[in-house]
Amino acid sequence: MYSDSAEAAAEPMRSEVEGGLSSIERLFDAHGFMPRWQCGDWSLWLGWLHIVSDFLIFVAYACIPLSLMFFALRRRDIALKGIIWLFVAFILSCGLTHLTDAAMFYYPAYRFLGLMKGITAVVSLSTVVALFLVMPTALSLPGIAEAHKIAQREIERCKKAEIELVRTRDELESRGAQLTGRLHKAQQSLAGAESALVHWDAGTGKILWESGLSELIAVTGKEVPNPTSWSEILDPQETASLNAGANAALQVKRNLVLRLPRTDTHGVKRVLEIRARHDRGDPDAKVMIGSMTWYSVGEEPVTR
Repeated sequence: MYSDSAEAAAEPMRSEVEGGLSSIERLFDAHGFMPRWQCGDWSLWLGWLHIVSDFLIFVAYACIPLSLMFFALRRRDIALKGIIWLFVAFILSCGLTHLTDAAMFYYPAYRFLGLMKGITAVVSLSTVVALFLVMPTALSLPGIAEAHKIAQREIERCKKAEIELVRTRDELESRGAQLTGRLHKAQQSLAGAESALVHWDAGTGKILWESGLSELIAVTGKEVPNPTSWSEILDPQETASLNAGANAALQVKRNLVLRLPRTDTHGVKRVLEIRARHDRGDPDAKVMIGSMTWYSVGEEPVTR
């Protein structure tokens, strides 16, 4: 009876003390609770078994999330990284709960212990829900052995592609060398025959491609490196005659033959003959392809 009266008398004082504390202070306030040593028939070895075990569990539960954090931060390409961070929070909260529980033997902050257990419960349930949600994705991920096989197949494919690329490159280099040799021989033949090849747009007079044209025109003493239009190598009257002849040939679908009298650097009168036809590669374009050749007066070939 005396105990009940004392407890009733102490209740207003306890309420007044608790009312003067802030929420955080009350969270760590041990007033009204007894250390665990004083609750029940605890032997020394049993109490320390609980304390040491809870502390070692905390140490392990602290090291595991630290390792997971290090792994997640270093491997930014890892899949399901959110689950890893949930496990970090879950394991760390479990460890802190065990550490707090061990402290109850000396400092009975049971309100804080309850908060830690509540946080652990929320994090644990969140982890369970997240695991259920990502389980289909996790099951679809290839295992290490399968990923290794996929990587090996990809490596083999890349090696084969590299070998094929080297073979193709060698073939292209060989063909390029052959074409270069043929072009050089063709240019030598053109130079020996005092001829040139030319590809031009009859509508604009723009030279699209030529071979040996600069050397051919140099016979008259005119230096025109890399000519881009007929107006650079022909007189205005000759240019007009060429344009008119080319357009007429295109209209009647005949070959163009144009002879222009010239005098070379030695004062010898010669004839510059232009023979061309419509480039049928693009039927709608006014593109001509043909040759230019020097002849001595009276030696021009018969036009057919």
